Amino acid sequence: MWDVRSGRCLQEMTCGHNVFSVKLSVDTTLIATGDAMSKAKGWDTASGALRQTFDCAGWVHCVYFSGDACMLATGDQGKQARLWNATTGELVYALPCESEVLQVDLSRGKRMLTLSQKNGTVAQYHCAPGRLLAAADFKGDVNWIDLSEDYLVTAGPGAKVTLSRVRHDGKRCEHVRDHTMAGSCFGVDLSADGTLVAAGDVSGKARVWATGD
Repeated sequence: MWDVRSGRCLQEMTCGHNVFSVKLSVDTTLIATGDAMSKAKGWDTASGALRQTFDCAGWVHCVYFSGDACMLATGDQGKQARLWNATTGELVYALPCESEVLQVDLSRGKRMLTLSQKNGTVAQYHCAPGRLLAAADFKGDVNWIDLSEDYLVTAGPGAKVTLSRVRHDGKRCEHVRDHTMAGSCFGVDLSADGTLVAAGDVSGKARVWATGD
């Protein structure tokens, strides 16, 4: 973990195995990692101390904190998305999926858990009971997703970045528009207020759009 202003390394957490995913909590007090040995871990950013270990199945492709850092969502090679109590390490529930879970995202208000699977399905669940709200088939892998209260952005493995409007009535997201990168997309991100979407690709370019354009 580095200071973005000085470039100085602040902490180094040793997981012992390949780390496939990392995520900072919004308040920057915690960092989560997902590794090749079926473990997600929660670390204290100030001390570098291990807080919790969460047992998953296979490679842990993705980790994501809720806005208040009380919950941690994980997705793994074992076709499971899991929601955890980040403080106690207790499993809240597990969601069986049809294929590997590549990305997970929690809305800031903890109302919605969104996940993407290797088979191209993006599904949204109500966080509290783990009830499926809506699912959409993007016809291929969805390697990257990000979520705000109003928008969902998906991408990969090709050059197309898709922006959709989130529905809160149990219906599937509404397609807004597609953007095309210069090469295969390797990451997407929505600003916290949902007004900007950014993407980077294999050609070395990053682009930013306004969601309202």
